Amino acid sequence: MKNKLTKTQIKVLEKVAVGIPTKEIAAQLGITENTVSVHRSNIIKRLGIHNIAQLTIFAIKNGIIKI
Repeated sequence: MKNKLTKTQIKVLEKVAVGIPTKEIAAQLGITENTVSVHRSNIIKRLGIHNIAQLTIFAIKNGIIKI
């Protein structure tokens, strides 16, 4: 299911899933906070996920982040 996401969306997901705030994600990736929010929204829609906790579980199960 990870292949449904763009490279940038995966980068955003990695950071969202470990609890990095939107402002910091934007600074790290060199994009605006609004762009981060749009990516997060698109990730949620593409994966059929409803909240950040489920995003984190998805990221762990799919090897995007390690615990």
